[in-house]
Amino acid sequence: MDYKRTASEVLKNVGGKENVAHFEHCSTRLRFSLKDDNKADVPKLESIDGVMAVKMGSQCQVVIGNDVIEVYDEVVNLLGPRFAGDEDETQQANKPT
Repeated sequence: MDYKRTASEVLKNVGGKENVAHFEHCSTRLRFSLKDDNKADVPKLESIDGVMAVKMGSQCQVVIGNDVIEVYDEVVNLLGPRFAGDEDETQQANKPT
């Protein structure tokens, strides 16, 4: 799987980075909170190489499987530093006041 290509296609078909309010992952899924769920193109998402399934509910969950962390990292690179918050939030929580 080409992680960069998969990440780029997934991001495009959830409505672009402008449509992403929050982004995280679990052990097998990319989890998007979208500003407008109607901008997500589920059939196109399901056709992307590396995507096993898509579940729409309170989040748009894109099932990747064991390669989820690699695809997640590539999506974060495309979204920019605002979405790379895991490390930054931890650092902020541990910062002396």
